This record gives sequence, structure tokens and C-alpha cells, in this order.
Amino acid sequence: MYSRIMVSVDIGSKLFLSALILLVDKLDSNHVNVKMNASRLIYKSCCFHLKGGLELILSKNAHIRNELYDYLSERLASRPGLVSEFAEAVFGVETKELVKKMIPSVLPKLVVAQQYSSQAVTTLNELAKCVNPPQNPPPNPPVNPVALLIVDWLPKVLAFALHQTDDQQLLSALQFYHAHFGFDRKEIYIAALPSLLDELVCFTDDSDSDEISK
Repeated sequence: MYSRIMVSVDIGSKLFLSALILLVDKLDSNHVNVKMNASRLIYKSCCFHLKGGLELILSKNAHIRNELYDYLSERLASRPGLVSEFAEAVFGVETKELVKKMIPSVLPKLVVAQQYSSQAVTTLNELAKCVNPPQNPPPNPPVNPVALLIVDWLPKVLAFALHQTDDQQLLSALQFYHAHFGFDRKEIYIAALPSLLDELVCFTDDSDSDEISK
């Protein structure tokens, strides 16, 4: 049924995204046939619209990409089998590689949300563990895996926060980076330039593209 919905509606339809998520949700079923059918139907339904399948759809539609990656990242802790099955059966990659694909989409939102969302904190920790798994023996001095995760994404996080209407989200991001690296606000902005300017331009372009596609 979900596959028929995906085939019968436009990619930009909310029904397409909802049906896709419902199929993805079956990927950690205890029944092998259910998992196999779900991954097969995802492939078939997406290829009906674009020969490149789901990966091409995600590259062309930021809304679907963001919603799907949000859904998957939120389940890293509670349903890791679902995420790994999606990575391997749908994308044909290891979970770590999938997480690397998701980080640009999900990390900025998680950083601005972590101050008031325990789910965001949990997801940040899970992303960090996937990308930078614990070392044995551990490094000396110890390294915070979340700090390793967020350090390279400062410009993108700030660009996202600066585009939010709630100034508290920018403050939350600045405080988060201060807590991990000890930089004050001025030092954080200096560290982010000039990449921050590029991210701001890209963010505006992406927003315009989303508006045009609606």
C-alpha cells in the first residue's frame, strides 16, 4: 500500500514522504521477509520517479532529505538496527558512512536544540560515537567525542542559528561551543570566518530553492 502511494503521488507531496517513512520504519522488523520487502519497495518506488532512486531524490529535495535524516538520527539510540539496516539495505554503505551523510543536515538543528531537548543531547552523543568510536586504549588526555564531531561544523551551525527567528537558538549554539572549547563569542565568530559567509549564502540559496519547489 505504501509503495502504491509513493508511485501515485508527486515526490514533493507530503504523502510521498509519509509513505517513505512508514516503509523505512519496517526495516528493523523481526521478520526477514518484511525487511526485505520494505527495502525492495523503497528502491522500486523511488526509481519509478527518478532512475537514481532515493539517493538522487534526497540530493534534489532538501525537505525530504532533512525529514528522513531527522527521523533516522533520532533513532540511533533507540533503534540502531533500523539505521544500520537502512544504511546497508537501501544505501549500500556502513552505518558510519550514512551518519556522515546525515551530519550536515541534522547537526545544526541538534546544536541549537540541545539546551532544552534531552533527545537532541542523546542524538548528538550517538552521532559522535558513530563517527568517532571509542578507542582502546583511550587517548591521553581524553578527547570529548562530541567536541570532535562539532568542531568542523561551526560555520554551518552558526549560519543555521543566524537564520532562526528566535535569538535564543543562536545563544544556545554559542554557549554550546563555549562550553566545549572555551572560546568567547568574538573568538567563535572569528574562528568561523570566512566559511560562515559562504554558508550564509548557501543557506539563502537552499531556502530560495525550497520555496520555488513548493
